[in-house]
Amino acid sequence: MKSKIFKMVSLFSLFLLFSFPSDHIVQARCTNVTTDISSTISLSDNNTISESEFLKAFTNPLNGIVGYGQINTSTTSGSCGSHSGAVAISYLKGLRNNVVATRAMENAIYHIVPIAPGEGSLKNGYNSIMNKQAIPYRAVSINAREIPHYLSLGSPVVAHVHNHYVTIYGLINGRVFFSDGSHGYGTQGSIGVGAGGYLRSMSWSAFQGKMYGGYIGFAHK
Repeated sequence: MKSKIFKMVSLFSLFLLFSFPSDHIVQARCTNVTTDISSTISLSDNNTISESEFLKAFTNPLNGIVGYGQINTSTTSGSCGSHSGAVAISYLKGLRNNVVATRAMENAIYHIVPIAPGEGSLKNGYNSIMNKQAIPYRAVSINAREIPHYLSLGSPVVAHVHNHYVTIYGLINGRVFFSDGSHGYGTQGSIGVGAGGYLRSMSWSAFQGKMYGGYIGFAHK
């Protein structure tokens, strides 16, 4: 009798195994994870990243990004580009939540870039500082679809909005999170989410409507 029961159980197990393809089983096991992560970092259906990068996206938004007022808030020769680079580079250096060190980094960048710097001048300034301080990254121009990739690797992105620069540190469910050293100048319509209102958020579509130039990412050497 026990032998018959064992055979019946074995046959039923084989039936279940071959009735469902293995890829279906794997997909069912990962469905919730895949859905949650893709909605977190995808910009479009054409933007895809690897499974390992998906897993790293759990750090999105990046923790430890600082928010404070830039050293020069004038609209003509302000330090927004220096501030944005300092926020990103300090984070990459491991100086998390350290306003004093980031402000010193901003001062260093501010004094080697021209007044009202363009993206090219800023990249040169960022790279000069990172080379001097042996920070193993280089500033590079990227496009919007590459932002999730850089965030997933733990790298902030500097964005050139209208007459202003800010540092993107998160992109979640259609909202972008960024550090803005002038408390909203150039990104009107954003809302404060912490650090005295210097850490801000707005919809990704509205943010793109504020864009004036491009994006600067930081690639590991």
